[in-house]
Amino acid sequence: MRVPERAVAAAAGWIGSAMLAVIALCAACATPPEVQVSYDESLDLSQFRTWDWIEGDALFVYAPFDPVAVKQQLSTLVEGALRQRGLERAPGGGELRVAALLVGTRHVESIRRARAMRTLFSHHDIGSYEVESDDVERRPIDRCRLAIYVTGSQQEKMIWQAVSELKHTGGCATHLDATVANLLASFPPPSPEGR
Repeated sequence: MRVPERAVAAAAGWIGSAMLAVIALCAACATPPEVQVSYDESLDLSQFRTWDWIEGDALFVYAPFDPVAVKQQLSTLVEGALRQRGLERAPGGGELRVAALLVGTRHVESIRRARAMRTLFSHHDIGSYEVESDDVERRPIDRCRLAIYVTGSQQEKMIWQAVSELKHTGGCATHLDATVANLLASFPPPSPEGR
């Protein structure tokens, strides 16, 4: 039985594509994305020019490290990042409504390091090792979850959101500038016609 060359080429192409898809999927599972973005793909968010904070508590910060200062810093960073993307704040009349949520938790990781070791001789062919003593280093680690949400002017539904969850030493505030810039880097998303 003879197989047409086109069928062989098509099968080889399909197998190659399937292998690439599996490799990409494995790579995605191995390293979780730093930023997760979701949005309403039917809307062209690039058409909007004004924004305002969501009514109520638009900025919420829950953190064990100076939440009042972090809240002010977060407000300034979000406003600046949106201005860079061509959106001006229009209090009470924005086409878009924006909210930000920062939740930080602190825990201490203990790292043990051997300070001195000596060989213990045994009746076996190889010696065994025993740790005489060790140093314990305690390091505070902050887990910071930052989310930015965008709704329509009537706050009826979420039309864009980005979430980042990272671990930092020394608090979230020192990394907040880079995190906000990273979250808003994909805003606005491509228009439905441009995809």
